[in-house]
Amino acid sequence: MFVGSEGARSQTGIGDVTIMYHEIFHALGMEHPNDNPDKPFPAEKNFREYTVMAGEFSVDGASTHI
Repeated sequence: MFVGSEGARSQTGIGDVTIMYHEIFHALGMEHPNDNPDKPFPAEKNFREYTVMAGEFSVDGASTHI
């Protein structure tokens, strides 16, 4: 995660806030929905529309792996 003017930035502030939440949840111990095979998560819901913990995150059409 980057803070300040250097590093990756999205075109909107919403993308930056969502990435910040994603990283905070990692710091609190949360995983990506599909990280644990013992807890199946529907692949069609592994997107930012359903969870900020999605493994693939898209801002303005650009794919960014988190």
